[in-house]
Amino acid sequence: MVMQEAFSQLHEFIELIDCVKQGIDQNLQNGQEKLHQMWMMWNKSSQKESSIQDKMQQVQQELQKTHNSFSAAASFQDLTRNILTQKHYLMNTAQEYMDELLECVEHNIPLAWLVGPFTPSRASVESQDSAKEKEDEENKSHNIQSCGSQLV
Repeated sequence: MVMQEAFSQLHEFIELIDCVKQGIDQNLQNGQEKLHQMWMMWNKSSQKESSIQDKMQQVQQELQKTHNSFSAAASFQDLTRNILTQKHYLMNTAQEYMDELLECVEHNIPLAWLVGPFTPSRASVESQDSAKEKEDEENKSHNIQSCGSQLV
């Protein structure tokens, strides 16, 4: 009887371990799938960001060439129909790229290469500290007035 009870407890213990292991395996698999999805989204976003950055650099170079062409011209007659057509096409392309950039910024986290890292300037930190001290003083004054009115 004791042996049968020990085997029964051992069997329950093994089933419990198996159940816990299955739960852990399922959670691990779910976690791995979620991590993979996050990686794929980040990778897609990174590729899109890189593509937009490349396009913006291309537009910047072309706009510099346009500026040079117009600056070199002594008059409008020096600008051939071909040059004007090319520049018109370039302006349309630049507008499309800017629209794409704005859409990306509107729907996603700002692009680091576009907005740069944000660090507070010394003046803004000092200004915040000063404002905090003023607020603390006002709170102390208010608390003293409140306490005084309760005593009266």
